[in-house]
Amino acid sequence: MAYIDAENYLITPKTAATGISGDIVDLGNRGGFTQPLYVDVKLTEPVSSGKMDKVKLESSPTSGFTSGNVTECEVALYGGTAEQQARPMTLAQFHAPIHPKNRYIRLTAEAAAVSGGKIQATMQQGIAVPY
Repeated sequence: MAYIDAENYLITPKTAATGISGDIVDLGNRGGFTQPLYVDVKLTEPVSSGKMDKVKLESSPTSGFTSGNVTECEVALYGGTAEQQARPMTLAQFHAPIHPKNRYIRLTAEAAAVSGGKIQATMQQGIAVPY
């Protein structure tokens, strides 16, 4: 079981929308971790209409994401329209390696047509994955 520190937000709790860009996180001078980053994406309030579709984790050597950007992974989110409108839920949990020379990361969330609800994403380093 992984325990996620709510202080390590990639997306602070935000109202669900068609395009959400999370906060830019500075990993420090050494950039990417030796172990993959663990990401937990949750719908903390159900959406009123539509559904959240996917998230994308990006890294960059520049804080403005102006050059050298790498899409580390793109993940389809769990739950159909009926499930996401019914209750809060975990949408995705995944590991993602970060390019070793990239110091900054951000998570974006996409949806075709969604309103209401709240989405958040947190990260943690060094979570072991059982085989």
